[in-house]
This record gives sequence, C-alpha cells and structure tokens, in this order.
Amino acid sequence: MAIKDLTVTKANNLIEARYKLDVIEQKVVLGCIAFIDPRKAMPESVTLTVEQYMQIYGGDRSNAYKHLKMVASSLKKREVIIQDDERIQHSAVWVSESKYFKETGKLILWFSPTIRGYLADIKSKFTKYELNRIAQLNSSYSIRLFEMLIRFNDTGERIVSVESFRKQIGLSVDIYPKFADFRKRVLDAAVKELNNKTNLVIEYETMKTGKKITAIKFEFEEAAQQKLPLDNSLEFEGFGG
Repeated sequence: MAIKDLTVTKANNLIEARYKLDVIEQKVVLGCIAFIDPRKAMPESVTLTVEQYMQIYGGDRSNAYKHLKMVASSLKKREVIIQDDERIQHSAVWVSESKYFKETGKLILWFSPTIRGYLADIKSKFTKYELNRIAQLNSSYSIRLFEMLIRFNDTGERIVSVESFRKQIGLSVDIYPKFADFRKRVLDAAVKELNNKTNLVIEYETMKTGKKITAIKFEFEEAAQQKLPLDNSLEFEGFGG
C-alpha cells in the first residue's frame, strides 16, 4: 500500500479513551496503527522505519531517528484509560514491549493486550480516516480533537462536556484550570490549526450551567479539498509536553 493511502482505524472506545501523548508519540502510534489491517487478526508486532516516518510526516532524517528512538523509550510508560460498552473501565499501557534499531532506524512495537482488541478484528463501532489528514498537525490537542470530531462525521455535530474533553486529552486539573486559559491555549489553538491545515471547517460555541461554562458544542463540515499547510516545515511541540 502506498504511504498516501494509509488509513487509521480505531474502535470508538479507543477514540474516546483518556490519555496523554505528545505530538511525536501520537504520530508514531498512528503511523504504526496505519499498518494494521483492522479486518484481520492483530499481528504480533508492528514495524515503523525512519523512511516510512519521513514519507508520512516529512522532516529531516536526523529528527526522524531521534523521534523513533525517544518514543521507543517513552511509550511504554504512557497509560490509557478505556471504558468499554459494559461501562467497565480498563487501565493499560500502550505497548508491552518496544525495540529500536539504532543503525537502521527501525522501531518495532508490541501493543499491549488491552490495546490490541481495539485495533484489529473490528466488526463495528469504529472510526476510520486517512493518515495524511493529520500529518501536518503540530499539536497533540489538534490530533485528538480531529479524531473526536471525525467520529461524528455523519452528523457534523458534537457536544462534549468541558470536564470530559479535558480528561480525554490528558489535561490534569492544574493545567489551564481557568476556562479562559484553556480556551486560548488548547481549544482555540486546536480549532485554528484544524481549520488551517485540514479539510475540516469547524465552529464551536460554549454552553453554560448557571453561570459556569460546562460544555462545548462543535459544528463542522468537510471542505471539498484539504487545505495545504501554511508552513511545510514540521515543528513539533516539546517532547513530553
């Protein structure tokens, strides 16, 4: 399959999961997921090479080597919390094992048993999108918002509580606790980047309970053609941020 034809498929429970990955970790995970056939049994491991990473996301070779090496170490520590259809909450790590080959720039990931069930042999309740639609995004918040919206592509509308949204993107209570700061640093920044760099056209309004903003209503549609990035150079947000 050509790199431009790669797609990401996740069970909706994983789309709605609570986790924090920085933008580099997100892109490596999604790059690996794109090489999994969701209709078949889960492979034992998934490989992503420096060449594939560069073809998908651009950038120079030295950074690609650095990104794969860093993620090989960090991803094993990243927790994800998933609630299944029986409202049972699962806490897991993304990968149970990883190997990075310094000389060849090859990363091999073994997704953890819990995660595997949401990536392969999926029969229903899943979201699928083209990997190149998020390739130029520079914020992990933008990627997460893209997935959360594209799940509701049929209706073009989604209402989510502020509390749920913060938990899903991994924002702890001490980060941007004031809504004005959250709106500026996370919400507006992510909507702006998606409007500029993807074919989504997004508007939103806040909803109140009493005087407090408690929910966000997103309305979006897909433009006929994806917009070209404003800057073709990739500048990733800080690793671990």
